[in-house]
Amino acid sequence: PTLVSMTPAWTADPPLVLVLCGPCGAGKSSTGNTLLASQSFAAGRAARAVTTACEFASTHCSGREVILVDTPGLSDPETSVEAIHAEITRGVALIAAEHPGARFAILLVASIAARVDGP
Repeated sequence: PTLVSMTPAWTADPPLVLVLCGPCGAGKSSTGNTLLASQSFAAGRAARAVTTACEFASTHCSGREVILVDTPGLSDPETSVEAIHAEITRGVALIAAEHPGARFAILLVASIAARVDGP
C-alpha cells in the first residue's frame, strides 16, 4: 500500500537556507551546483574571484524548499574583509526578509587539495 500525506500545504516546513562560505577557490559554487544537481552558479578556476556578490538558487528536497546562497570568497585579496562580510550579511538578510521563519545553516567549504597534493 502507498501512504499519502494528508498534511495540508500550508503546514509545510519552512525553507532551509544553506549559506556556502569559505576561502576563494575552495569550491563553494561547485558544491552548490552539486547539491542542486544543476549548473546554477558560475564555477571555475581563475586567478580572480569568480563569485563577487551573493547568488541564490533553490530546489526542493522531500517537499521542502532548499535555498542555496553562494557567497564571495572570505580571502579575496582584491576585496576588503569588511566589504566581503557586508555582502554576505546583505545576502542573508535578503533571504531572511523574503522567507520569514526559514531555517539557516552555514556550510564551510574548504579544499583539501593543498593538503594532499605533494610539493
